[in-house]
Amino acid sequence: MKVKTSKEKLLEYIREELENILQEFRNTIKTKNFLEELISEQLQEANLESMRTFHSDIRNNFIDTGERHEGSPVFAMKFPDDCRVEFVYDISGDVVPMVYLVYIQTIGDHCFREGYATETMEEFLKIVDKNNLATLLQIDSFGKMSDEDLRRWYYSFGFDRYGEDMLKRQAR
Repeated sequence: MKVKTSKEKLLEYIREELENILQEFRNTIKTKNFLEELISEQLQEANLESMRTFHSDIRNNFIDTGERHEGSPVFAMKFPDDCRVEFVYDISGDVVPMVYLVYIQTIGDHCFREGYATETMEEFLKIVDKNNLATLLQIDSFGKMSDEDLRRWYYSFGFDRYGEDMLKRQAR
């Protein structure tokens, strides 16, 4: 039987300590991965609930016209004199859901600049805010408003420039 030298004993001790540290590191990584998965699942559940509530609130506060725009329902708010404001939205984002406002438009020849779109947007954003969602949109004027007029109108609701031709309103 060979007697270990102090150098061999030291190397054996260091090897054992390194193995212990490595095992602790592996356990920490497993715990980290588990916590990340758990947090991700909780966020997804909370996001799903927020999106369900948002959709429900939209259906309860606006009229589903029965029309579709690229597969999404068209909602409206009706006003006197056969005026209405229609809009379409979509939800995007897995980790952080956000509302994408596809379009909003006033319908009716004599209905423009009567404040109907503003009233509709205010009601829409109340629901967005209630559900703590951000809103994203692309400026694409049609009808009587220029891109710059439309941009100023969106700015009045708290939207900020996001990229070249997008606007974003943070969750509130």
